[in-house]
Amino acid sequence: MEHITVDAEHKNIESFVQYCYDEEKTSYDHNDLTVLCYSLRKSQKVVREELLSYGLTLAQRVPPRIVRGFSTSSHDRWYGPGSTPTYGGCGIDSATGRATVRGNI
Repeated sequence: MEHITVDAEHKNIESFVQYCYDEEKTSYDHNDLTVLCYSLRKSQKVVREELLSYGLTLAQRVPPRIVRGFSTSSHDRWYGPGSTPTYGGCGIDSATGRATVRGNI
């Protein structure tokens, strides 16, 4: 597990709100929320409600955009950038009903 370092602006809610006001920010990201929850030992819901009372909102996460080339296969369910590397299927052949991976069934 990665160690979280707590900066001065994340020591308490008031210092974080003052930091956001000084930087003229009206929203905060998920990294700030994680560090605040860690330093305050409170749940995300409690910290978000306290920050919302000061007028600060949680910014939406922007997913990384992957642009396909013209030669990229659009069928990347099992391999490629759109695949899920941890999913290997159920291991049972749908045609025969037999296990195709040792340890299944």
